Amino acid sequence: TALIVVIGVRGTGDLGLVPLAQFAGDALGALALLVVLRRMGFALPVRVDWHEVRGAFRGGWPLVLHATLAMLSFNADLIILRFFRDMTTVGQYAVAYTLVSYLANLGSAFAVSVLPALSRGMGAHQENPSVYRGALLYAAALALPCAVGGWILAPGIIALVFGPGYAPAGRALTILIWTVPAIWLR
Repeated sequence: TALIVVIGVRGTGDLGLVPLAQFAGDALGALALLVVLRRMGFALPVRVDWHEVRGAFRGGWPLVLHATLAMLSFNADLIILRFFRDMTTVGQYAVAYTLVSYLANLGSAFAVSVLPALSRGMGAHQENPSVYRGALLYAAALALPCAVGGWILAPGIIALVFGPGYAPAGRALTILIWTVPAIWLR
């Protein structure tokens, strides 16, 4: 995906290429994984168990609703901010939010990786609170130092990642970085 974007996107007129690049990159990655798995001896037959699909939809709607509402709330701020501030302020906010969004995505990846352990802890009407507690402690141990470090070093981080011209976005990062622990602990 990144290679296609770097090679193909030269201006705003090429932005339509980005979703196609994302699709192509994801498809190529999935195909590569299937080839590796097949060479390792894992056959992955394509079949659909409609009973299981219905069960997943019936039991999974709260997760889908949660993800949808999170996307709406995490992306509405830029649109709302544009009604009240100039483009420079919105751009600085977007630069800071790019880093926060990246860290939030890492938190989502962590949450998805913890789900199997949480599911295993829910057997036969018994819960294992130590699994929940452990996951929360790991999330806090990663997110809180990230927020404190980001708060202290925000202007330098922005200048390092995006260049000195974007340093004013550090002010927005000093506030936005505190959403990282909230997102991770959510």
